[in-house]
Amino acid sequence: MKAVFVILSLFTFALPFQSSADSVELGLFSEIVGLNYRANLSGSYSANIGFTHSQYDNRDSNLLMGGFTARGARDQLKGEVGIQPFWLNGDNHDSYGAAIGGGAKYLITPELWTSGQIYYAPEIIVGGDLESFYTFDIKIGYNVLPHASVYLAYQNYGANNGDSNIEMYNGLKLGLVFKLR
Repeated sequence: MKAVFVILSLFTFALPFQSSADSVELGLFSEIVGLNYRANLSGSYSANIGFTHSQYDNRDSNLLMGGFTARGARDQLKGEVGIQPFWLNGDNHDSYGAAIGGGAKYLITPELWTSGQIYYAPEIIVGGDLESFYTFDIKIGYNVLPHASVYLAYQNYGANNGDSNIEMYNGLKLGLVFKLR
């Protein structure tokens, strides 16, 4: 029931911001729900903001991430690099910083695609209770309509507190991407 409340709250929060976003992404599975907005600032740059809530391995966590990316394309391959400031809150930890990384998307056919991204924040740009932060995912998706896609993803994100690695989520996620422009 809590997951349904979180999803409805995210959509309610999202409605006023749809006019400024170029795409909206919703991803969920039994232990995770996430909402992400992306706005194309020009042909070469974009900005995004996203929120993820997970209840994984008897641990609750909230991740707020937003950032700026430079992007480019060559044939069927699209790539981007950027910086993603984040705030991570969970059981017995609260941390913030800026993760650096990038990603790529490859169009297998005009409808079928695969993508991946990885971001990492070392100790020097992380504050709070944790010493480092990472997030990565791998997706395979299908454009069911010109303005809507579905995907299956493997996502992993977590941190290090100096003594051990803490996985906030490690598993599958189903998602929808709506292109608004």
